[in-house]
Amino acid sequence: MFYFIVNITGGSGKTLKIWKTVKQALFEYGIPYKAYKTMGEEHTVKLAEGISSLDDPDIRIVVVGGDGTINNVLNGIKDFSRISLGVIPSGSGNDFANGLGIPKDPLDALKDILDDDKKRKVDLGRLSYEGGERIFGISSGVGLDALVCKEALTTRIKKPLNRLGVGQWVYTILTIKNLFSMDYIKGDLTLYTLKGKEQLELSQMIFTASMNVKAEGGGVPMAPDAKYDDGMLSLCAVTGIKRLKAFINFPSLLKAKHADIKGFYLKEFASMEVSLERPAVVHADGEYAGDLSEFRIDCLPGELRLMQ
Repeated sequence: MFYFIVNITGGSGKTLKIWKTVKQALFEYGIPYKAYKTMGEEHTVKLAEGISSLDDPDIRIVVVGGDGTINNVLNGIKDFSRISLGVIPSGSGNDFANGLGIPKDPLDALKDILDDDKKRKVDLGRLSYEGGERIFGISSGVGLDALVCKEALTTRIKKPLNRLGVGQWVYTILTIKNLFSMDYIKGDLTLYTLKGKEQLELSQMIFTASMNVKAEGGGVPMAPDAKYDDGMLSLCAVTGIKRLKAFINFPSLLKAKHADIKGFYLKEFASMEVSLERPAVVHADGEYAGDLSEFRIDCLPGELRLMQ
Protein backbone atom coordinates (compact mmCIF):
# COMPACT_ATOMS: atom_id res chain seq x y z
CA MET A 1 0.00 0.00 0.00
CA PHE A 2 1.10 3.55 -0.74
CA TYR A 3 0.97 5.97 2.20
CA PHE A 4 1.38 9.63 1.22
CA ILE A 5 2.61 12.12 3.83
CA VAL A 6 1.84 15.60 2.53
CA ASN A 7 3.07 18.91 3.92
CA ILE A 8 0.27 21.03 2.43
CA THR A 9 1.62 24.22 4.04
CA GLY A 10 5.07 23.82 2.45
CA GLY A 11 6.53 25.86 -0.37
CA SER A 12 4.17 28.81 0.24
CA GLY A 13 1.27 26.92 -1.31
CA LYS A 14 3.26 25.08 -3.97
CA THR A 15 2.95 21.72 -2.21
CA LEU A 16 -0.86 21.87 -2.19
CA LYS A 17 -0.91 22.48 -5.95
CA ILE A 18 1.50 19.60 -6.51
CA TRP A 19 -0.58 17.29 -4.32
CA LYS A 20 -3.72 18.05 -6.34
CA THR A 21 -1.83 17.11 -9.51
CA VAL A 22 -0.54 13.89 -7.93
CA LYS A 23 -4.00 12.93 -6.62
CA GLN A 24 -5.48 13.32 -10.09
CA ALA A 25 -2.75 11.12 -11.57
CA LEU A 26 -3.28 8.44 -8.90
CA PHE A 27 -7.00 8.44 -9.74
CA GLU A 28 -6.28 8.09 -13.45
CA TYR A 29 -3.78 5.27 -12.83
CA GLY A 30 -6.21 3.49 -10.51
CA ILE A 31 -3.63 3.32 -7.69
CA PRO A 32 -5.01 2.65 -4.18
CA TYR A 33 -3.43 4.80 -1.47
CA LYS A 34 -3.92 6.54 1.85
CA ALA A 35 -2.94 10.16 2.44
CA TYR A 36 -2.04 12.03 5.63
CA LYS A 37 -1.58 15.78 5.97
CA THR A 38 1.18 16.96 8.31
CA MET A 39 0.57 19.41 11.14
CA GLY A 40 4.12 20.21 12.16
CA GLU A 41 7.44 18.53 12.87
CA GLU A 42 6.39 16.29 15.77
CA HIS A 43 3.19 15.25 14.00
CA THR A 44 5.15 14.26 10.90
CA VAL A 45 7.49 12.09 12.98
CA LYS A 46 4.50 10.44 14.67
CA LEU A 47 2.79 9.83 11.33
CA ALA A 48 5.86 8.07 9.94
CA GLU A 49 6.27 6.09 13.14
CA GLY A 50 2.66 4.93 13.04
CA ILE A 51 2.68 4.04 9.35
CA SER A 52 5.97 2.15 9.61
CA SER A 53 4.51 0.09 12.46
CA LEU A 54 1.42 -1.05 10.51
CA ASP A 55 0.73 -4.74 9.89
CA ASP A 56 1.44 -4.40 6.18
CA PRO A 57 4.09 -6.48 4.37
CA ASP A 58 4.57 -3.80 1.69
CA ILE A 59 4.72 -0.33 3.27
CA ARG A 60 5.50 2.35 0.70
CA ILE A 61 5.77 5.84 2.16
CA VAL A 62 5.76 8.76 -0.26
CA VAL A 63 6.70 12.22 1.00
CA VAL A 64 5.22 15.22 -0.77
CA GLY A 65 7.23 18.07 0.68
CA GLY A 66 10.68 19.51 1.17
CA ASP A 67 13.85 18.51 2.98
CA GLY A 68 12.47 19.22 6.44
CA THR A 69 9.44 16.98 5.93
CA ILE A 70 11.63 14.21 4.51
CA ASN A 71 13.95 14.41 7.52
CA ASN A 72 11.04 14.21 9.95
CA VAL A 73 9.73 11.13 8.14
CA LEU A 74 13.17 9.49 8.23
CA ASN A 75 13.28 10.08 11.98
CA GLY A 76 9.86 8.53 12.46
CA ILE A 77 10.75 5.27 10.72
CA LYS A 78 11.86 2.73 13.29
CA ASP A 79 12.62 -0.22 11.00
CA PHE A 80 13.94 0.72 7.57
CA SER A 81 13.94 -2.92 6.45
CA ARG A 82 10.12 -2.80 6.30
CA ILE A 83 9.86 0.46 4.36
CA SER A 84 10.24 1.71 0.81
CA LEU A 85 10.41 5.50 0.46
CA GLY A 86 9.50 7.79 -2.39
CA VAL A 87 9.77 11.56 -2.70
CA ILE A 88 7.81 14.12 -4.69
CA PRO A 89 9.83 17.28 -4.02
CA SER A 90 8.04 20.55 -3.33
CA GLY A 91 10.39 22.49 -1.04
CA SER A 92 12.56 25.53 -1.65
CA GLY A 93 15.94 23.75 -1.62
CA ASN A 94 15.14 20.10 -2.38
CA ASP A 95 18.72 19.05 -1.70
CA PHE A 96 17.71 15.46 -0.87
CA ALA A 97 15.80 14.97 -4.12
CA ASN A 98 18.40 16.76 -6.22
CA GLY A 99 21.24 14.82 -4.58
CA LEU A 100 19.59 11.50 -5.42
CA GLY A 101 18.60 12.50 -8.95
CA ILE A 102 14.86 12.44 -8.26
CA PRO A 103 12.91 14.27 -11.00
CA LYS A 104 11.77 17.80 -10.22
CA ASP A 105 8.51 17.33 -12.12
CA PRO A 106 5.95 15.75 -9.75
CA LEU A 107 4.42 13.46 -12.37
CA ASP A 108 7.85 12.21 -13.45
CA ALA A 109 8.73 11.60 -9.81
CA LEU A 110 5.46 9.68 -9.35
CA LYS A 111 6.09 7.54 -12.44
CA ASP A 112 9.47 6.54 -11.04
CA ILE A 113 7.85 5.64 -7.72
CA LEU A 114 5.38 3.37 -9.52
CA ASP A 115 8.15 1.71 -11.56
CA ASP A 116 9.47 -1.31 -9.63
CA ASP A 117 12.65 -1.32 -11.75
CA LYS A 118 13.71 2.02 -10.23
CA LYS A 119 14.25 0.73 -6.68
CA ARG A 120 17.71 1.17 -5.14
CA LYS A 121 19.41 1.32 -1.77
CA VAL A 122 21.06 4.49 -0.52
CA ASP A 123 23.09 5.43 2.54
CA LEU A 124 21.86 7.50 5.46
CA GLY A 125 23.76 9.29 8.22
CA ARG A 126 23.19 9.25 11.97
CA LEU A 127 23.99 12.08 14.38
CA SER A 128 24.33 10.78 17.97
CA TYR A 129 24.66 12.84 21.14
CA GLU A 130 23.93 12.54 24.83
CA GLY A 131 20.20 12.01 25.17
CA GLY A 132 19.33 11.42 21.54
CA GLU A 133 20.11 10.88 17.90
CA ARG A 134 18.89 12.09 14.52
CA ILE A 135 18.93 10.42 11.11
CA PHE A 136 19.85 12.52 8.07
CA GLY A 137 19.80 12.00 4.33
CA ILE A 138 21.58 15.15 3.14
CA SER A 139 24.02 16.37 5.77
CA SER A 140 24.75 17.20 9.37
CA GLY A 141 26.84 20.21 10.29
CA VAL A 142 28.15 22.39 13.08
CA GLY A 143 29.04 26.06 12.88
CA LEU A 144 28.12 28.42 10.06
CA ASP A 145 25.94 26.05 8.01
CA ALA A 146 24.05 25.03 11.15
CA LEU A 147 23.49 28.67 12.14
CA VAL A 148 22.17 29.38 8.65
CA CYS A 149 19.85 26.35 8.72
CA LYS A 150 18.50 27.31 12.16
CA GLU A 151 17.80 30.89 11.11
CA ALA A 152 16.29 29.79 7.79
CA LEU A 153 13.55 27.98 9.72
CA THR A 154 12.19 31.26 11.09
CA THR A 155 13.43 34.09 8.85
CA ARG A 156 10.79 36.38 7.35
CA ILE A 157 12.53 36.60 3.99
CA LYS A 158 11.97 32.93 3.10
CA LYS A 159 8.28 33.16 2.17
CA PRO A 160 8.63 36.10 -0.24
CA LEU A 161 11.64 34.44 -1.88
CA ASN A 162 9.65 31.21 -2.23
CA ARG A 163 6.85 33.13 -3.95
CA LEU A 164 9.40 34.49 -6.42
CA GLY A 165 10.72 30.98 -7.04
CA VAL A 166 14.17 31.74 -5.58
CA GLY A 167 13.75 30.32 -2.10
CA GLN A 168 17.25 28.84 -2.17
CA TRP A 169 18.70 32.38 -2.07
CA VAL A 170 17.82 32.58 1.61
CA TYR A 171 20.79 30.33 2.40
CA THR A 172 23.26 32.55 0.54
CA ILE A 173 21.93 35.70 2.20
CA LEU A 174 22.05 34.19 5.68
CA THR A 175 25.50 32.68 5.08
CA ILE A 176 27.02 36.09 4.35
CA LYS A 177 25.17 37.66 7.29
CA ASN A 178 26.25 35.02 9.84
CA LEU A 179 29.82 34.57 8.58
CA PHE A 180 30.93 37.93 9.99
CA SER A 181 28.89 37.76 13.19
CA MET A 182 29.56 34.23 14.41
CA ASP A 183 32.27 33.24 16.88
CA TYR A 184 35.07 30.91 15.80
CA ILE A 185 34.75 27.37 17.12
CA LYS A 186 37.59 25.35 18.65
CA GLY A 187 37.85 21.65 19.36
CA ASP A 188 39.02 18.29 18.05
CA LEU A 189 37.69 15.95 15.40
CA THR A 190 38.46 12.24 15.00
CA LEU A 191 37.76 10.58 11.66
CA TYR A 192 37.51 6.83 11.07
CA THR A 193 38.36 6.22 7.42
CA LEU A 194 39.27 3.24 5.27
CA LYS A 195 42.92 3.93 6.18
CA GLY A 196 42.33 4.10 9.92
CA LYS A 197 41.93 6.88 12.48
CA GLU A 198 42.81 10.50 11.68
CA GLN A 199 42.85 13.53 14.00
CA LEU A 200 42.01 17.08 12.97
CA GLU A 201 42.45 20.02 15.32
CA LEU A 202 39.71 22.57 14.85
CA SER A 203 41.32 25.97 15.22
CA GLN A 204 39.29 29.01 14.22
CA MET A 205 36.76 26.60 12.75
CA ILE A 206 33.95 28.19 10.75
CA PHE A 207 32.00 25.04 9.97
CA THR A 208 32.16 21.31 9.39
CA ALA A 209 29.61 19.61 7.15
CA SER A 210 29.20 15.84 7.00
CA MET A 211 27.68 15.16 3.60
CA ASN A 212 25.73 12.16 2.28
CA VAL A 213 25.09 13.92 -1.05
CA LYS A 214 27.07 16.56 -2.90
CA ALA A 215 25.17 19.70 -1.89
CA GLU A 216 23.22 21.31 0.95
CA GLY A 217 21.73 24.73 1.65
CA GLY A 218 19.84 24.98 -1.62
CA GLY A 219 22.56 23.56 -3.84
CA VAL A 220 25.90 24.55 -2.30
CA PRO A 221 28.31 21.77 -3.42
CA MET A 222 30.15 21.20 -0.14
CA ALA A 223 31.40 17.75 -1.18
CA PRO A 224 31.58 17.52 -4.98
CA ASP A 225 32.79 13.90 -4.88
CA ALA A 226 30.23 12.60 -2.37
CA LYS A 227 28.32 9.46 -3.33
CA TYR A 228 25.10 8.43 -1.63
CA ASP A 229 25.66 4.69 -2.09
CA ASP A 230 29.33 4.07 -1.28
CA GLY A 231 29.01 3.40 2.44
CA MET A 232 30.88 6.60 3.32
CA LEU A 233 30.12 10.19 4.26
CA SER A 234 32.13 13.17 3.02
CA LEU A 235 33.51 15.84 5.34
CA CYS A 236 33.90 19.47 4.30
CA ALA A 237 35.52 21.53 7.06
CA VAL A 238 36.66 25.13 6.96
CA THR A 239 39.11 25.70 9.79
CA GLY A 240 42.24 27.67 10.60
CA ILE A 241 41.48 30.63 8.35
CA LYS A 242 40.04 34.11 8.84
CA ARG A 243 36.43 34.95 8.03
CA LEU A 244 37.51 37.33 5.25
CA LYS A 245 39.46 34.60 3.48
CA ALA A 246 36.49 32.27 3.77
CA PHE A 247 34.27 35.00 2.30
CA ILE A 248 36.70 35.67 -0.58
CA ASN A 249 36.68 31.96 -1.41
CA PHE A 250 32.90 31.60 -1.15
CA PRO A 251 32.49 31.84 -4.97
CA SER A 252 34.97 28.95 -5.32
CA LEU A 253 32.84 26.90 -2.94
CA LEU A 254 29.72 27.66 -4.96
CA LYS A 255 31.56 26.46 -8.09
CA ALA A 256 32.85 23.30 -6.32
CA LYS A 257 36.45 24.54 -6.77
CA HIS A 258 37.46 24.61 -3.10
CA ALA A 259 39.22 21.25 -2.67
CA ASP A 260 42.74 22.67 -2.96
CA ILE A 261 42.21 25.93 -1.05
CA LYS A 262 44.14 26.23 2.21
CA GLY A 263 41.78 26.02 5.16
CA PHE A 264 39.26 23.84 3.31
CA TYR A 265 39.48 20.19 4.36
CA LEU A 266 37.67 17.44 2.40
CA LYS A 267 37.77 13.78 3.43
CA GLU A 268 35.67 10.63 3.18
CA PHE A 269 34.88 8.83 6.42
CA ALA A 270 32.72 6.09 7.91
CA SER A 271 32.42 7.58 11.42
CA MET A 272 33.42 10.80 13.13
CA GLU A 273 33.67 12.00 16.73
CA VAL A 274 33.64 15.71 17.58
CA SER A 275 34.62 17.41 20.84
CA LEU A 276 34.24 21.19 21.09
CA GLU A 277 35.43 23.64 23.73
CA ARG A 278 31.90 25.00 24.08
CA PRO A 279 28.45 24.07 22.71
CA ALA A 280 27.68 25.11 19.14
CA VAL A 281 24.62 24.88 16.91
CA VAL A 282 24.29 21.52 15.12
CA HIS A 283 21.81 20.60 12.39
CA ALA A 284 20.67 17.46 10.59
CA ASP A 285 19.19 18.09 7.12
CA GLY A 286 18.65 21.69 8.13
CA GLU A 287 16.67 20.74 11.22
CA TYR A 288 17.98 22.12 14.52
CA ALA A 289 19.49 19.30 16.61
CA GLY A 290 20.67 21.37 19.56
CA ASP A 291 23.67 23.25 20.85
CA LEU A 292 26.19 20.45 21.35
CA SER A 293 29.80 20.12 22.46
CA GLU A 294 30.14 16.33 22.04
CA PHE A 295 28.61 14.27 19.24
CA ARG A 296 29.25 11.42 16.83
CA ILE A 297 28.32 10.91 13.19
CA ASP A 298 28.08 7.51 11.47
CA CYS A 299 27.29 6.39 7.95
CA LEU A 300 24.50 3.80 7.71
CA PRO A 301 25.35 1.98 4.45
CA GLY A 302 22.38 1.06 2.25
CA GLU A 303 19.93 1.75 5.07
CA LEU A 304 17.21 3.30 2.91
CA ARG A 305 15.28 1.52 0.17
CA LEU A 306 14.31 4.21 -2.33
CA MET A 307 11.56 3.68 -4.91
CA GLN A 308 13.15 6.04 -7.47
